[in-house]
Amino acid sequence: MKKRKVLAPKFKRILQWYEAKELIDKHDIDVAKSLFIGNDSTTDIKGAKECRMDAFYVKSNISPKDDMAHDADYVIDNFTNW
Repeated sequence: MKKRKVLAPKFKRILQWYEAKELIDKHDIDVAKSLFIGNDSTTDIKGAKECRMDAFYVKSNISPKDDMAHDADYVIDNFTNW
């Protein structure tokens, strides 16, 4: 039986943002004119900021509990009341 290598969740996040940076370069995306929308400050907002992209945080029912996304440029703190 072949063993599968399982990546730690944190490493998966790093890998995903490394791939995002490759896509930004490949498709010549102007990050100064782009906006990333996400609902998790640890993965979405942090990753967007690492790519030097503006970040819009939307707190939703699947966002981590007590996640405030202080690094986000724009925030909707209660999507259900928006």
